[in-house]
Amino acid sequence: MKRYWPFFCVVLFLVIAFVWTEENFSPTFRQCVNDWAENHANSEPDKKSLIIAESIGGHSLCLIKAVDHHNGFFASFAAFIIAWFAFTLYHATKGLLEAAQVQSADMKRSIAVAENAADAAQKSVDHIPTVERAYIFVTPIPAIEDGKTVTGLMVENFGQTPGIITEVYGASSESEPTGQPLYPPRNANPRLLDAVLGKGSKNQSLNKWWSAITEPHFFFGYIRYTDIFRKSHTTKFCVKIFPADGRIDRAGPDVWNSWN
Repeated sequence: MKRYWPFFCVVLFLVIAFVWTEENFSPTFRQCVNDWAENHANSEPDKKSLIIAESIGGHSLCLIKAVDHHNGFFASFAAFIIAWFAFTLYHATKGLLEAAQVQSADMKRSIAVAENAADAAQKSVDHIPTVERAYIFVTPIPAIEDGKTVTGLMVENFGQTPGIITEVYGASSESEPTGQPLYPPRNANPRLLDAVLGKGSKNQSLNKWWSAITEPHFFFGYIRYTDIFRKSHTTKFCVKIFPADGRIDRAGPDVWNSWN
């Protein structure tokens, strides 16, 4: 509001200047005041005390007549004042609009930052199970006992937390598997377990599979386990075993050796 004071002072100065000019330089204004004074010169004594008020009234009436006489000027002046006010109002509104746009942009940036932070936090939460879960892998160990091939499983947990082995399956074949593995197989039942395997632990005593094939052949299967986040995972294996040497080689398509 303080910035409008100079304008108000200018307007007041112009009004005072107009009144002073009319009174000192306008014959019409002076004649109007003199006529008023003559018309009230014969005032009654009890009204003499109101002579100052009557004088002010005369000047006011003559001033009104002067304004009316110059109505074109005052109309133009009033139009100028209105135009100036509209101009300042426009700029003030424009400033508010620009401030609102800046505030809106700042708010959008703040929201974007908050959303990014929330996404990062969610990704961090989602990433925890991936980092902290159990990762159990299988290594078949072949040998010959009593004239037969016996194959055990060495399981090892490479994860950060324990895993619970719930299911295991193994089978032998003279031919290398192809296509997609179907687990569990239709004509065989997997072995159900409840074996806890801690972080970095190994276990070779889960189960053993016997086969009459003592020549090199293929051994495949899977284990299923649950991590501490109660999610189930499957590790598949497929190898060519050499029972006499206790050696194995990876075999079969990648899908037969996949894990999740």
